[in-house]
Amino acid sequence: MANLAANSIIGNNTGSPATPVALSASQVKTLLGITNTDVSGLGTIATQSAGNVFITGGSLSGLTSVSATTFTGALTGNASSATTATSATTATTANALANTDAAGQSAITAINSATTGTINTARLNSSVTTQGNTFNGISQLVKLDASGYIPALNGSLLTGLTKSQVGLSSVENTALSTWAGSTNLNTIADKTVTLGRMADMATASLLGRNSAGSGSPEVLSTSTVKSMLSLSTSDISGLGTIATQSAGNVFITGGQMSGLTSVSATTFTGALTGNASSVTNGVYTTGSYSDP
Repeated sequence: MANLAANSIIGNNTGSPATPVALSASQVKTLLGITNTDVSGLGTIATQSAGNVFITGGSLSGLTSVSATTFTGALTGNASSATTATSATTATTANALANTDAAGQSAITAINSATTGTINTARLNSSVTTQGNTFNGISQLVKLDASGYIPALNGSLLTGLTKSQVGLSSVENTALSTWAGSTNLNTIADKTVTLGRMADMATASLLGRNSAGSGSPEVLSTSTVKSMLSLSTSDISGLGTIATQSAGNVFITGGQMSGLTSVSATTFTGALTGNASSVTNGVYTTGSYSDP
């Protein structure tokens, strides 16, 4: 065979049967159509685009700089030269930042893992108030109006207050002596108001209500009460049957009458006994009589 040029391989890349020719390295590569599957030992990163590389494990070392829009996960190492962290919102490792690293920063929006009570009150803004603090001024604990007074508030939702909480423990009993009362005063415990605390009533009167419909109690006279009671003979115990008879039509069916000065009747029936010396115009149809 004739001499062969250096760095060449004999072959046919014409696409049809032909005389072999000397092929360059690039021609051989094209002819072979080499892909990643033809090269042993390649890692999964070998097929990734430089503009979209995913590294899911291992470590990076010896880098002079790393630039990224967002860092996720735990970052370790020396960040003594870090100067800007505009998107950083969480510092999960205690003491990871030097005391001066955050000096002058106003964009730190969250320190999620900060231990309770570790932020010095001197670092708080003057408009911040905290429970039981001693550093706020008198106008910083609550909202005040232009005159320095607490604004009127709606306390309708306040419940469970004791008298001491609203200052009633120091109210004297005589402070309510002339108070006319309130229509909304409905929380007095049962059986605590004595009769002596009620208004005076006229003698021989009762407390009730004679007016139509429900309403306030009224002082009632005895006659009004009798009318309200609509008394009948069945309401009075001890009455005899004669109690319901008319004076012009009395029927006595038994018993005795005594002490009467006179008895006048159109007709007497039955047996009459006793002294009849003053009986005049008497007609005896049966029996006997004697002249006194």
